[in-house]
Amino acid sequence: KNWPPDRTCRCRGLPGPGLALDHVLAVSDAEVGEIFLLDEASEDMVLALHRGSFPDAFQTIRRFRRGEGFPGQVALTGQPLVSTNLANDMRYLRREVIRAGFNSYACIPLFAKGKVVGTLDLAARNANAFDQTSLTLLEGIGHQIGVAVENARLYKQVTQLAVLEERQRI
Repeated sequence: KNWPPDRTCRCRGLPGPGLALDHVLAVSDAEVGEIFLLDEASEDMVLALHRGSFPDAFQTIRRFRRGEGFPGQVALTGQPLVSTNLANDMRYLRREVIRAGFNSYACIPLFAKGKVVGTLDLAARNANAFDQTSLTLLEGIGHQIGVAVENARLYKQVTQLAVLEERQRI
């Protein structure tokens, strides 16, 4: 696995999600993990972080509109989405991932304050990688990552406000 030496990642300025994704990959059957975050201005789901093999295949599409592809559908419905046969699943849009040999995909909503703020996306070559037990665990982890994403956004906003106030004082 190609992680930075300190196994941390700054996910669009958010320190926690990268480490959480590393841990999810370490304890699951997933070979690839991604985090998409909601762009509040456009309401698109934007790839913020990728871990694992075949980054070029996964990054052929980095942005999904609401309702488009797995991340966009999960953002719209707030429900997890799983496929165990990507080659025959028309909802899955990144065909290069299928050509790389991946068969199963799980897209888990990241919730904060009752709304979807992103998705945790996992891929595996094993078609049976995501059973009900692992999905229940992933949903719980998704809630925690969602709260971490929201807390990091709030911290960033507070920091920016403090800088603005300081500039006005000067």
